[in-house]
Amino acid sequence: MEIFQSKCQLCHVTHPVTPAERAKLLGPPIDEVMLRVKEKYPISENAVAFIVDYIFHPSIDKVLCPSIDTYGLMPSMAKKLSKKEAEAVAQMLFETFPVQKKRKNRKDDNVSVRGKSRDSSH
Repeated sequence: MEIFQSKCQLCHVTHPVTPAERAKLLGPPIDEVMLRVKEKYPISENAVAFIVDYIFHPSIDKVLCPSIDTYGLMPSMAKKLSKKEAEAVAQMLFETFPVQKKRKNRKDDNVSVRGKSRDSSH
């Protein structure tokens, strides 16, 4: 996360954005990017390999986000990140984003539906 914060977060924010804030962004929020990455590459190893490749060799034919029209093509980070750093960032991104929205009523998780418990341990 430290590498991401120091080298990636300038363009890819990690928090929800307002429409006014979105207009000032340099790149799409990372939640949106990772949602697209995970749709195409649901297996960690494949996603990490894609992200590392894209970080170093971005190209229009690899783009997964429709926001390319808004933000343009990401610049290569080859001179700013080592391969080890890129792999660490990619793995962290896969494990962390998109951030799952927390449910408001956690107490409802084990409420039975038609006599069957939602909790599989019962």
